[in-house]
Amino acid sequence: MTEEDRIKEVLYRFEDGGLISKDQDKILSCLSDTIIGIGIGEQGFVTSQNDIIEIFTAGIK
Repeated sequence: MTEEDRIKEVLYRFEDGGLISKDQDKILSCLSDTIIGIGIGEQGFVTSQNDIIEIFTAGIK
């Protein structure tokens, strides 16, 4: 498997977990234990997997 294939696999798994299966464990399996992300909007800054879980949970409601 090429590096490009591995990257695609992770991206597809992340998108599936967030948009299709709504599986937070699948999302977290794609992320490092140490994560920092900056985006746009109310959830624009995350510093941990717990932040990701909170955003994911709020998005399901």
